[in-house]
Amino acid sequence: IASLAVSLLVSAAGLDGFLNRGVVYGVPFAPGGGLSLGMNVFLEKEADRQNVIRSVRLLQEGGVTFVRQSFPWQEIEPEAPGVYRDRNGQDTWAKYDFIVEQLNAAGIGILARVDTIPRWARPPTDNFDQYDKGPPLDFNTYANFVAALATRYKGQIAHFQVWNEPNLDGEWGGKPIL
Repeated sequence: IASLAVSLLVSAAGLDGFLNRGVVYGVPFAPGGGLSLGMNVFLEKEADRQNVIRSVRLLQEGGVTFVRQSFPWQEIEPEAPGVYRDRNGQDTWAKYDFIVEQLNAAGIGILARVDTIPRWARPPTDNFDQYDKGPPLDFNTYANFVAALATRYKGQIAHFQVWNEPNLDGEWGGKPIL
């Protein structure tokens, strides 16, 4: 009976790995272990770095151990594939480097929400006036960006959220999910 139980357990684990394609589901844990108190934040919307520092301090003082922070693709790679500068020549990673640095220094874990496709990566037929968000024309470009993000923040960000609410019209460009 024990060998049957072990066989079933091993089979279930193998089936789970196959069905979920290596994606692990569950609650993120804070750096150092333990349960997390998490919060959804949009620190990238702060124009002043001092406000980011203050917000991170308040998160830390409030006992927040994990945040879901947005990393909008359209802000980081706005002009073309592999180009991480805006129209003014400014480094588009700089703001996010600072946010990650501040959160890491405070011991706050990060779940990186990766969505918001740049116009160059969306189908030219999209209605950009009605839907500022939508799926890319080629999902490989999204995968390339996520890989660049994960590589840049290796050891600093352990969790990534692929997209946000694609079941909503406004998040998926008013199109049915493929």
